[in-house]
Amino acid sequence: MTHTDMNPTVVVDRELPAVVESVPFARDLAAGAVPGAVRNDVGRVVAGLVDEFVRKGCGPIELMVTADAAHVRVEVSRMACSSDPENDRDRAIAEIPIPAAT
Repeated sequence: MTHTDMNPTVVVDRELPAVVESVPFARDLAAGAVPGAVRNDVGRVVAGLVDEFVRKGCGPIELMVTADAAHVRVEVSRMACSSDPENDRDRAIAEIPIPAAT
């Protein structure tokens, strides 16, 4: 990925079971797929979001991580526990800026 490439690239697209073991797996998977300057931040964000969704239960968790030259975007989602069709999916999104090279 070059610094002129602003089209996001999918670096992780994975469905995970809603079990505790998914937290470190997702953290390591995402951290290993992004630039070194943001690995720790991305790992912490992914671990926090996946942990929250594991605690809520209710089906598989979807992890999507995309990156471009300026940001890493983390999206974690799952089917909601509610039977309300208006709110059938829980989703959390975070963006982590990639520091400019000096």
